[in-house]
Amino acid sequence: MPDYSFLQYIDSRLLFGFSFSSEGNILASHIVECAIVEAVKSVQMGAAERILGHPWILNAQNVRLKYFEEMAQQVQTGDNEWALKHFANPRAAITTWFENCIESEESMEQYREKKFLPVYKEKLEALKNGILNETSCENAISVAKEYILNSLEKDYTCSQDLSKAKASDFQHFKHAFEDELKSTKEPQLPTFKPLLSSQRVSQRLGCTEYCKWCGALCWGEFGHAENAGDLAKHNSSHQIGGLHGISYHGTRHLVVTKCDERKDESFVLFGAKKENGDREFRMTWNEAKAHEFYKDWNYIKHYKSEFNDLMTWFFIKLNTDIAKELDLKPPLPDEMAGVKMDSTLADILATIRTAIAAEDDG
Repeated sequence: MPDYSFLQYIDSRLLFGFSFSSEGNILASHIVECAIVEAVKSVQMGAAERILGHPWILNAQNVRLKYFEEMAQQVQTGDNEWALKHFANPRAAITTWFENCIESEESMEQYREKKFLPVYKEKLEALKNGILNETSCENAISVAKEYILNSLEKDYTCSQDLSKAKASDFQHFKHAFEDELKSTKEPQLPTFKPLLSSQRVSQRLGCTEYCKWCGALCWGEFGHAENAGDLAKHNSSHQIGGLHGISYHGTRHLVVTKCDERKDESFVLFGAKKENGDREFRMTWNEAKAHEFYKDWNYIKHYKSEFNDLMTWFFIKLNTDIAKELDLKPPLPDEMAGVKMDSTLADILATIRTAIAAEDDG
């Protein structure tokens, strides 16, 4: 982003001295900066509106449908790399995918390139007219100072006594101002912030925290953890713990239990590993849910269950690779026998679409 430098300021003072012509020259450079800043804001907002108009980004469940559908189709072809990365670190995987999707959708880069210069010229013309339409130096410089404060967030100090300005001073100011604008080259395409930096866009992804036990993504709204009390707690359709690499201590077999199905009296181990291989903490599941590490989550069945079958499908397809990736063992055969999925992937995805459409219409 161009910035009016101290050297430019010195050059202007050497050329015009401390005069109203100098003020016009200096302010023109600042107004060019303002026009660039405002053009970037406008184009960025237009890009956000453009992406938000797509049906798949209507809400978090539509986003996740697209995400898991594309992932499942890769797994279906035998390519498990993306899925393995997701179940190891869901937040990083879905955030990276989401950013790539919105930036590549209908070529956001080309959209920005096409829109920036025309919008910049419109902004510059509007700012210029807002200043030159005033009838005195005092009013014109006051308007310019407001533009600079709003766009650049800095104060401009005029070196002249505006109360003593004459009509001829205003003419000198305007001529220098316009001459500087005319001689200014068109700016290069600036660097735009990622669309994900817009909260209006990022909130469509929903909360991206995931259960530390099973790896299921939270179904809460974006930023809900900043609320007080139960509203801050994360909620999820908990999935088979083995998807996130949870295994039995000792045997190292992946578990097939979901967090909301685990018996309260069963024991769990977690925390730092000791020299003897044990973990720092050993307690009942009921106690663990209230532990400082895990009390920010609810571990009851969630009403959003449309993705449950898909997560089971993923576990059936991936459990061997997950175990290999983490130097663990696949689930015990007797336990894995209870993990069944009669529906095809196409049927599972169709059921999810129907459920989401019903919620969106409702």
